[in-house]
Amino acid sequence: MRQIDADDLLVRLRGNVLVDVTPALEEAINEQPTVFGNGSTADQTHEIADMLETKANIELQKATSYHNGYIQACVDFGRALRSNIENKENV
Repeated sequence: MRQIDADDLLVRLRGNVLVDVTPALEEAINEQPTVFGNGSTADQTHEIADMLETKANIELQKATSYHNGYIQACVDFGRALRSNIENKENV
């Protein structure tokens, strides 16, 4: 599908002496879906973008949780290792 300027097309057709622009032709051109004409395509685009942003935020939260859990596990491991070493040195 190509995006065209329907208003510009009608002006050019009206200016062409070889083309008879009838009301039916104008109506057919104006009824064609447009990116920003009736809003439906633009609305769908925004809905999809919002949905993807929401999914991305959920995945980011999961990744952040895993990251924080991994860091905490490393800290706990280091603490346990140091404690184990200190206990063996005191025996």
